[in-house]
Amino acid sequence: MLKQVNMGLFSRKKKETKELQRSNYTKHDTLRLFYCDYEKDEDIPSENALQCKEEEALDYMRNLSGADGNFLGIILPDEKTVQFMQQEGGSVYIDIPAMEMGGAYTKETSLEEVLKVISEVYGGMDPLDIEGTAFNEY
Repeated sequence: MLKQVNMGLFSRKKKETKELQRSNYTKHDTLRLFYCDYEKDEDIPSENALQCKEEEALDYMRNLSGADGNFLGIILPDEKTVQFMQQEGGSVYIDIPAMEMGGAYTKETSLEEVLKVISEVYGGMDPLDIEGTAFNEY
């Protein structure tokens, strides 16, 4: 039963607007994680997000079945969220919702880069610093 995620991945319309507030994070021992794997019929909604260590989050991402639309999200202490949605063909969309701006920062990339990004987020990187993201209106 999915209630979650406003994945702003489907709009590709660019919008000139102010940026989200960047955060100065420190290393995180745990972060909240939610996911959905349609093929395995498994999901943890964001309202019930699990506290996970970095290696657990990496394992969840690696173990998604690969079905189009599967996703994993990480919620930071200030409620900023970064989401990763699998696409047909093996690519993954990175999505950083910016609801107050009516869109999201997005990027299409590889699973290998997503695993690196997850580690960097646990290491204290603000998801807005992910190289190559662009703002797209919903």
